[in-house]
Amino acid sequence: MNMNRVSILGTLETDPIEKRLPVQGSVVNFRVKTETSYRRITSGSGTATEYHSVCSFDPHIVFSATKLRKGDLVLVEGRLSTRSWDKDGVKQFRTEVVAERLDTMPKGKE
Repeated sequence: MNMNRVSILGTLETDPIEKRLPVQGSVVNFRVKTETSYRRITSGSGTATEYHSVCSFDPHIVFSATKLRKGDLVLVEGRLSTRSWDKDGVKQFRTEVVAERLDTMPKGKE
């Protein structure tokens, strides 16, 4: 059995951007920032920050995401997808979350 599922709870790092596509309809793109606290015996504690690229072609998510703004707390659920392309003869890769569900958290409920 195989599974490709991801859940991310974090804050929007950018305002969502909707792009119209000729065949598929629309896509929305945004970045979510997550922070993880850690404690090390030798160097003390700290925070590690990760930035996750998210996209979705789902019309409901596209509509919902365009109402969000940078700094909003969101829960994104979906799958990981890696795409590649050539740029100046060099192969480029990008792994992103393809959102299948998007929930928002009210302000002050973090």
